[in-house]
Amino acid sequence: MSTIHPSLEDFMKDADLNDPDVQYKIAECYNHGEGTEQDLLKAYQWYQAAAENEHLEASYELTEVIYELAHCFRYGGGVEKDPQTALDYLKEAANCGHMDAMYELWEIYKHGIGVDKDPQTALEYLHDAANYGHMDAKFELWQIYKYGIGVNRDHDKAFRYLHDAADYGHMDAKFELWQIYEHGIGVDKDHDKALEYLHDAADFGHIYAKFKLWEIYEHGIGVDRDHDKALQYLKDAADCGYEDAQDLLDM
Repeated sequence: MSTIHPSLEDFMKDADLNDPDVQYKIAECYNHGEGTEQDLLKAYQWYQAAAENEHLEASYELTEVIYELAHCFRYGGGVEKDPQTALDYLKEAANCGHMDAMYELWEIYKHGIGVDKDPQTALEYLHDAANYGHMDAKFELWQIYKYGIGVNRDHDKAFRYLHDAADYGHMDAKFELWQIYEHGIGVDKDHDKALEYLHDAADFGHIYAKFKLWEIYEHGIGVDRDHDKALQYLKDAADCGYEDAQDLLDM
């Protein structure tokens, strides 16, 4: 049990504990260990009280604390591991709109981690995560609908999810779109659009995209040859750990 330090204890003695701003302040103290030892369960209780009194910031923080509690009970962070309690908190976080919780629940039900495998429930959570803007969920749905994994194949739906994932910054999605437009896979070939996606993928850290840009600028594939630009992409790829790029620099 956490010991309350005098600063928070004194504050609580004199404060109106029904005031949502006060409830939020107390929750923040417990959440961050300010004036007391950190106690996520107490933070949860006070955020919940403030949220029920229509404190908007408390509603957001409550969702984050619920997600943190799920991880505490799942992995034993400061508490004894309790898979069922972790699952309950994870579901509560998902119900509050936490997209990372939704994505984790997809993984849990997909692989049967502590629960019976349930592909349908898993897919529902994955769709929910994607709808809330989770880029990895969008990318997974691209693969699911592209290959018909547990669903009917749907090229149009798959393509939309791939575009969405790329728009949200998923570098692998950007790289896939480079290949699609470069080779005309299900679409008209469009070298300029393909090159844009390849540059985007490289800018977001995709190692092989950097290496491909070295090839493109070194050999003038659809662009003017530019040795300096090519060399910079090669160095970037090597700096990111791409061994083939480093081998070329060492030659």
